[in-house]
Amino acid sequence: MMKKLFVFCVVFLSIGFADKGSCSCQSHKSPFVQVAKKATPGVVFIKIELDPQATGQYQDPFELFNEDFFKRFFGPDNNFQERPKAPQIARGTGFLVSKDGYVLTNNHVVQEAYKISVILNDGKEYDAELVGADLHTDLAVLKIDTTNAPYLNLGDSDALEVGEWVVAIGNPFELTASVTQGIVSAKGRQNLNISRLENFIQTDAAINPGNSGGPLLNLNGDVIGVNTAIVTRSGGYMGIGFAIPSNMAKNIMESLIENGTVARGFLGITPQDLTPDLREGFGLDEDTDGVIITQVEKGSPAEKADLKPGDLITQIDGKDVKTAAQLRNDIALMKPSQRVTLTVIRNKRTQHIRVILGAFKDTQTASLPALKKIGIDKVEELSQEAREQYGYVGKGVVVKSILPGSIAYKSNLRPGSIILAANNQKVKTPEELNEIVEKSLKDKKLLLLVRQGNVIKFINIKL
Repeated sequence: MMKKLFVFCVVFLSIGFADKGSCSCQSHKSPFVQVAKKATPGVVFIKIELDPQATGQYQDPFELFNEDFFKRFFGPDNNFQERPKAPQIARGTGFLVSKDGYVLTNNHVVQEAYKISVILNDGKEYDAELVGADLHTDLAVLKIDTTNAPYLNLGDSDALEVGEWVVAIGNPFELTASVTQGIVSAKGRQNLNISRLENFIQTDAAINPGNSGGPLLNLNGDVIGVNTAIVTRSGGYMGIGFAIPSNMAKNIMESLIENGTVARGFLGITPQDLTPDLREGFGLDEDTDGVIITQVEKGSPAEKADLKPGDLITQIDGKDVKTAAQLRNDIALMKPSQRVTLTVIRNKRTQHIRVILGAFKDTQTASLPALKKIGIDKVEELSQEAREQYGYVGKGVVVKSILPGSIAYKSNLRPGSIILAANNQKVKTPEELNEIVEKSLKDKKLLLLVRQGNVIKFINIKL
């Protein structure tokens, strides 16, 4: 006992009286310092102008979740009361992904914008163009006019391990370039009602309103996630945040840059998670994992490949399938016409079934060629939910996104405008509107009847 105590005292004294120059720990810097220096220049502050006169009333982004304690990052506060005399300003974060000015962020940061500004860490401000957005993953790509931007590398989120150190950089409450650190708390979080396709990284790095769209980085300074949501009862940090994995974000980003939209694979089944009771019912081993097919859509790729209700999908292209949510994600991130091989257990016998995926039809929104030409980026059929949101009981098409600086933008068409008629023809669907606009591009005449706020008026689109 005395020997142990003595050794401790010697160590203590040697440390206590050591010269500063002889102790390497005095000059050692945290690895977080290097990450912050490397990554901060590539993180941007996004300022969004919203037009209350055009939309009438906005839904508070903090109410977008089904659960009260899920909150969007749309800082600095959640006060979205109507201000008829001035544009509303919302703020968020993004990060540069290329020298020529492409910026990755969350869709919910920019979805109601009619003007987007990007402010770099050095204070330079740019007008930004919305290249494309994806509602299903809550991602958006912007473009600024530059040729030598400081940008961040997208790392491999699949290589990330639970317990690994991570760094979050963002602009919470307008406190630009704020750096926080934490660990990866979990991977593959799903069924959170944050977005349709979910495979979130969970972290305890401090994240607050305004961080939305910012990077989650590993200690090499590579982006391994896009900060998207938090769990909170207070409106601020409570130790649980979620980030979209970089591999998913890269897939979506490349598609948006190339096409302006995301083309998704489609299988045409209704999947169900495999429970212990179902394992017993199907006579499967306890260690068997997979997803059960409960329904096969008529005429779908699944039906053409002879998949049947009761089939258990255990792998897709050699990758294990464990949950229905995972299977939906995997298929949705593949391309239409892509060939995949499903490993299926049917009547206790393993089969390998080849399927040619179809194209997923997005019924929520449409981005149509003629509309895109005049700057109407996204439109949506007026659903019952939208009628309640906009306080209108008739039929029409809701404008969800306008390209800044476009013909439609210059004609004072704004997100939230409800198009009731075009060239004196009533419109009920995005397809009908697109058809009329397509003819109008040839005739150089387009007169829209729109509802903006509580006012119905004509807008002449100057083609």
